[in-house]
Amino acid sequence: MPTEMSFTFTIIQFALGIVGTIGSWFLSKRFGRFTIYFGGLCVLSVLLMVIGGLGCSTDKNAMWGVGTILIIYVMVYDLTVGPLCYCIVAEIPSVRLRAKSIIIARNLYNVSGIILSVLTPYMLNPGAWNWLAKVGFFWSGFTIACAFWCYFELPETKGKTFADIDYLFHQHIKSRDFKHTEPTVFDAGSYILKLGDDAIKNLVEQNEFVHKSEKV
Repeated sequence: MPTEMSFTFTIIQFALGIVGTIGSWFLSKRFGRFTIYFGGLCVLSVLLMVIGGLGCSTDKNAMWGVGTILIIYVMVYDLTVGPLCYCIVAEIPSVRLRAKSIIIARNLYNVSGIILSVLTPYMLNPGAWNWLAKVGFFWSGFTIACAFWCYFELPETKGKTFADIDYLFHQHIKSRDFKHTEPTVFDAGSYILKLGDDAIKNLVEQNEFVHKSEKV
């Protein structure tokens, strides 16, 4: 691909990335976190598989196909997985451990980024492993593994408060059942049963005593 076209493709990628990110604002209001994230991983895995297949072609025009699919890949990523990960990482951890969980997650992200920055040049460099576009097969497999984990372990948090999420985890509700489970965090009936008749009677008497004291 000519150098000037590579630059043009890069500009188009950034432009569509912006469009995808803005689109994710509206998409997240309509669909759940799990639906968007899992669906995004599935689409990305297919796109990466196609890129790997084009990398096996000897046709010179195959690189145009790779560049075009990479543009679509960036838009899909910025529409789904990219922005949603920030929502998920802030919603899933418990309130008491949220700061520590985010710090650990971010540090692991940074470490993985360092590792990939070392490995990626070897994958793409013709003088090293020389995978070129066939690296799409590697990342497609990795994305499929992430989608598999997501299907079984990523809970749906849309419409749930932090208290609801903590309650569902405390009750050991399966991640796949989060969407259809209605938590009873502030159930007055169960709270009264836990208190018992004597405790309720004491509360009423204390309340009456306070009111009488205020009137005096």
